[in-house]
Amino acid sequence: MKIQILLPIHILAGTIALLCAALAVSSEKGKKLHVLSGRTYFWGMATIFLTAIPMSIISSNIFLFLIAIFSFYLAFAGMRFARNRKGVATILDWIAICLMIFSGIGMWVLAAIYFLNSNTQYIVLLVFGFLSITLGYGDFKSHKNKTAIGKERIGRHLAI
Repeated sequence: MKIQILLPIHILAGTIALLCAALAVSSEKGKKLHVLSGRTYFWGMATIFLTAIPMSIISSNIFLFLIAIFSFYLAFAGMRFARNRKGVATILDWIAICLMIFSGIGMWVLAAIYFLNSNTQYIVLLVFGFLSITLGYGDFKSHKNKTAIGKERIGRHLAI
């Protein structure tokens, strides 16, 4: 019953986020349209995350749970790098980085379980786990070394 309520919201938010992402990428950087479409993209991704987590718990789908963390982290970190001109990480940034790295490790553990059970989704989990750990570690280094300013900040915003 709850999934029947959450799923249409999840799909609508995904459609809006996808359209806004295309608009943000194709609009002039720093202008009102780019900022508005980027913010709308972020809130669409937040809605996707907030619907995916309970759906994954209700359906006991750890794969969806881990992918939800991965996807939301990309939107969250991109937004944080776009707004954080001074490059000073907050406790929220550190928590997000830890969640991203732990979700990558979780993906590798689940990949091992899937491999042992002949589930071919283990390949996707290996790749996404690698990306999670690599991106999380890159952001960790950037914040630790306080290099997320200027061109690197913009590069991290675009890369995420």
